[in-house]
Amino acid sequence: APLPSRAEVERVDICMAIGLDASGSIAPAEMRLQLDGLATTLTHPEFLRAARGGPHGRMAIAVYAWSEAPELARVVVPWMAIGDEMGAVDAAARLYATAGLSGSGSTGLGPAVADGAALLAACPWFADRLILNVVGDGITNVGPAPSGARDLALGRGVIINGLVVGGDPEVRAHFQEQVVGPQGVGFVEQAADYDEFAAAMLRKFVTEVAAVR
Repeated sequence: APLPSRAEVERVDICMAIGLDASGSIAPAEMRLQLDGLATTLTHPEFLRAARGGPHGRMAIAVYAWSEAPELARVVVPWMAIGDEMGAVDAAARLYATAGLSGSGSTGLGPAVADGAALLAACPWFADRLILNVVGDGITNVGPAPSGARDLALGRGVIINGLVVGGDPEVRAHFQEQVVGPQGVGFVEQAADYDEFAAAMLRKFVTEVAAVR
């Protein structure tokens, strides 16, 4: 049989960047719940089934923390392919090992979206879909409105979804109007609190991955 071409080797179904909220509203215990909750989700059998169910049998993820404080805005998990349990366990181990990410600074969702879009542009695989996941529990109170960064990202073919933590309808509306898109495609998932973060993230991932089929 002929060897697969380089392009085939380097393809994934989705490149997904996940932005965790490291702004000042996040207590250290809540940051831990975000990191550990995401790790739990990535190794969940239901997520792994979804991750390898597409035409290419794998997806790529990267995780970053967003914050107005430059020392906290950083890549937590660099780009990694997940098509089997090994890749997922490796990504989860990095999340469990991440320390020192207590929240600081105001809520700037504009830079959060811009940073995520830049990270997606650097994904080393060719993907059928580019998805940006932004986690947050507040509305923008510093810097530019996120709609500008959102529109630039949408213009590059990125789908932006949100995970809002907490029951504040104002925050959900802000994400709906200013952060997610394109209209009718990007969606907002909600977790009542950080204890419910992992369950909400799993629901969200499975919905997102299924939408690629």
